[in-house]
This record gives sequence, C-alpha cells and structure tokens, in this order.
Amino acid sequence: MADIPHRQILVHTQPQAAHHLGAGRYGERSAVRPGEAICLRLDEMDLEPIRYEEVMR
Repeated sequence: MADIPHRQILVHTQPQAAHHLGAGRYGERSAVRPGEAICLRLDEMDLEPIRYEEVMR
C-alpha cells in the first residue's frame, strides 16, 4: 500500500486467516522508503527486489 504523504510503501506479508469475516491479519508488516527495495518471497524462492522508485513511478 502506498503511503504518499509519508513517502513510504507499506508491505503486509504472511496473511493469517480468521474464522470471522474481517478478522484476518498479517504476520509481518514493514515500510519501504526512498533508496530501499521491496524484497518478496514466493514459497521457497526469493523474487527480484523491487526498488521503491520503480513502484512509485
């Protein structure tokens, strides 16, 4: 999720299911700022990092 006023991208990973609608959550949350990159993992494979500037372009 892009947080334009604070110049950061909020990344939510490791979704956790819930028994009730709307009660799900994420196991990890991080913020990516200018000069940094989003690092994602799919199963056991690391995906190519995505630079902040590329996302905000």
